[in-house]
Amino acid sequence: MAEILYLLLPDRDHCRDIGSKVFSRWMARAEPLAHTVTGYLATLGGCFNWGPGPMPVAALLRQYALGEAADNIWICADPAYVQPDMGGARMLACSGFDLTDTEVGALSRVLKPLFGDAGLLLETTSSEHWQLRLPKNRPLPDFDPPEQVLGDSLLAHLPEGRYARSWQALFNEVQLVLHQHPVNRARQQQGVWPVNCLWFWGAGALPLQVSTQLDWAMGEDTKLLALASQAGVPCYRQVDMHHHFGEDLAGNGLIDCTQLCSNDLGQSWQWAMTWLHAARKRELHGLGVDGRRWRLRSRDRFRFWRRGGEA
Repeated sequence: MAEILYLLLPDRDHCRDIGSKVFSRWMARAEPLAHTVTGYLATLGGCFNWGPGPMPVAALLRQYALGEAADNIWICADPAYVQPDMGGARMLACSGFDLTDTEVGALSRVLKPLFGDAGLLLETTSSEHWQLRLPKNRPLPDFDPPEQVLGDSLLAHLPEGRYARSWQALFNEVQLVLHQHPVNRARQQQGVWPVNCLWFWGAGALPLQVSTQLDWAMGEDTKLLALASQAGVPCYRQVDMHHHFGEDLAGNGLIDCTQLCSNDLGQSWQWAMTWLHAARKRELHGLGVDGRRWRLRSRDRFRFWRRGGEA
């Protein structure tokens, strides 16, 4: 049975930025596979199994960061920036604010009583990832992940259905509390985005078990690190990738290339090709967040009649 290295890739335009003739030539010789799911979360999730339902991102992140998710219900309440426009409002950022501990403390102090009145406990697990701990039997509507919301109208993504009204009200109350907060005024004066709302998503309890066919993974995204940790799979950080060049990592692996700049993306491709040629029964499988899928085997280099192609 062949060992497989999965490359979790950005969209087609980003892949073209590698600018490598070798990359283009190999892509021309790769075998296209059927398109499947799109989006980072769904593509990553396809490499792991945690049981029924959407990925419980909040519980996984809480467990990975502090090891205390227990059997509670958690939901992400990530710092976000929403900008009003003619059609209502659009989300322009979610996480990635580089908040200081002082800023996190000041914002959470005014928000915790608000959530407490609603029977929820706000936990600032890290500067970028906050969670709410919920009563176990509290019903929840469906929430869209930030990658589906960014740049789009909020009206298309606010929760709907039987249990949505209280969450919509809470979302609005958070915006009112944060609107003129001194932290946000200071951030605007510094020319950086304020945190003027929280985005709720990724609800659920910690899975009893997370399984995967991977033997190792490599990436920086905290969701990947959390999933790999729960599955008992070693996950190497890409900042240390140069230490793994020439190292023969055996078994099925995954490299998350979605957050890499062009230079690092090219370096990851070189590393993957080294891995591919180190043994006979190995394959590269591309998993594009835009739904593209392909397979590349070492023997495909003999498809010399295929001279060009797209990433």
